[in-house]
Amino acid sequence: MDAMKMEYKGIVMNYGVGAKMQYPHRMIIMVPGTTPSEAKGLVGSKVAWPFDDPKMYGKITRYHGVRRGYLLATFKRGLPGDSIGKAVKIIKNEPKTA
Repeated sequence: MDAMKMEYKGIVMNYGVGAKMQYPHRMIIMVPGTTPSEAKGLVGSKVAWPFDDPKMYGKITRYHGVRRGYLLATFKRGLPGDSIGKAVKIIKNEPKTA
């Protein structure tokens, strides 16, 4: 029996930014309809962009912020600028139950 896959829809909010630089391979993602504690459970999941026909894949590396439930995803190649505000697919593998 395979592990169960759960899919979530996220929205790309912005690039990961520092004081003097922006990092195009890091994206801040919001998952509507989840609480911050549920969003923390998505760390380690895969991310696919665009939502309908995925061409680029990344991984959620950490939680971002305190009360909003944002996540930081890392991609090998940076997403294009027009991806901001668009949907991404978050794929979480649930462990098998015996």
